[in-house]
Amino acid sequence: MISLFKQAASIFQFHRRPVAPVVHVPAFPELAKGQARHFRDSVTMAPWLVSFNRDSGIYYCQPVGNTRLIRQPYICNKLDKRLVPAGTGIH
Repeated sequence: MISLFKQAASIFQFHRRPVAPVVHVPAFPELAKGQARHFRDSVTMAPWLVSFNRDSGIYYCQPVGNTRLIRQPYICNKLDKRLVPAGTGIH
């Protein structure tokens, strides 16, 4: 009986430890506020709309305009290096 009690105590022991979630902070302040921002693929110049979910630390990338007919929306943990902010002249 005592060993059964120890096994049950060890199973439910994880409830005592606090868990601190690791949240990725985006480099762009608009994304950190939860707003979407327009990006452009530096190779194909295709426009994308990128938003960031602070709760899960995930980027949502959606194609814009005629790109929607060619590309599919996707979810990623890190922003692709090919995506640059639109209107900055960075190529």
